Amino acid sequence: MPPAKPFDTLDYARKLQSAGVPAAQAEVQARALGEAFAGTVATPADMEAQGASIRAEIASTRADLEAQGASIRAEIASTRADLEAQGASIRAEIASTRADLDMLKTFLNARIDALGLEVGGKIDTLRWMLGVVVALNAAVFVQTFLRQ
Repeated sequence: MPPAKPFDTLDYARKLQSAGVPAAQAEVQARALGEAFAGTVATPADMEAQGASIRAEIASTRADLEAQGASIRAEIASTRADLEAQGASIRAEIASTRADLDMLKTFLNARIDALGLEVGGKIDTLRWMLGVVVALNAAVFVQTFLRQ
């Protein structure tokens, strides 16, 4: 960017005079305009300084955002690890519960089989006893009616 050309009050006053403005009035106008421009017109150096300030602020903001992003990524990774550990713990607990239920199922099936054998044995005994009672009743019946 080319350096700023300062406002030339003398050149301005001469241009006003050549246009027909009285010299005293042209000088006053040139000085007033020069004073007005002195503090309000940005020079290339002013613009470069402002640009450098903005670039520095952008770099600082970028660094802050990258640091926050790294912190967030670390927190996500930590949370993911915690969830994976909890998931593994839950899976282990489910496997343990499943093993306990399988063991209970085996025990109950064995108990049911034992009770079935016990009931079956009692039924066989009752059948034998019923057969004996029927046979005795038949013998009593035969003895009672054959004697007559």
